Amino acid sequence: MLFVTEESRTPQTAFDDALVSRLAGRLDDAPVMSTGAGHDAGILANAGVPAAMIFVRNPTGVSHSPAERAEPEDCLAGVAALATVLADLAGGEQWSSYWAAYAWLPDGCRAGVGFDVEDGRFAGVQVGVEPRAGEEILRRRDASGSRQRPQSCFPPWTRGRTHAGGGSFWTWREEMYALAARLDPDSYLSRSRRVRRDGTGRIHRRGEFHYLHHDQHGRPYADPNAMGRALIQAATEAGVRLTLIDACYLAGGLAATGHLRAGSGTDPLQRQGC
Repeated sequence: MLFVTEESRTPQTAFDDALVSRLAGRLDDAPVMSTGAGHDAGILANAGVPAAMIFVRNPTGVSHSPAERAEPEDCLAGVAALATVLADLAGGEQWSSYWAAYAWLPDGCRAGVGFDVEDGRFAGVQVGVEPRAGEEILRRRDASGSRQRPQSCFPPWTRGRTHAGGGSFWTWREEMYALAARLDPDSYLSRSRRVRRDGTGRIHRRGEFHYLHHDQHGRPYADPNAMGRALIQAATEAGVRLTLIDACYLAGGLAATGHLRAGSGTDPLQRQGC
């Protein structure tokens, strides 16, 4: 006899009907399907943001597992579909020339900058010019400054280190865990300063998921928010408006008996994020 105990439940998320229909029609009536996995898009949808998703074919049918894979041609088809949808949502206008009153270039902030774009790449940059007829005028102070959607702070720190033997989400995860196990508020601040310095002039407002709250042994610091304050300090010094989104592990993984209690799983690092 099989006994099942419900430990948690996540309600179904309904994506925006108008957006889903628009995507399906723009992509040659692509089939509309549901998913049982959790995705960031669901969080946005529940917050009232119109959201939808484009799925790439996975021959194994397995999700969030080392067995999950996708063929390169299917990934390229997904990229093409996303580009088609973004162009449609932007109004279908394909600009090739832009002008900005000020732009941050490799040699600093310059005034009156024109940009020519061909095949998605910069083909020419003119400095000290007036806008030409037909150019799209960029209204921000600098052409490359932008907002950045919420993400973890770890990708910039593990970039280029996770592709040995081809790499996967799981190799990235192990590298991320190894790095996080060495962090404390001081080293967190130092690394965050380097990331902010590298992005100065390009990212002005940023959302960031914050997972690491405790020390390497899972013990709270004297200031429970010491790690978060390190991120905030680095952003403030760089002039970046930071929205810090606290996140935590509620479960430590799965075992034959069901969900493991947070911090009791095989990954001791998770105790830092309980």
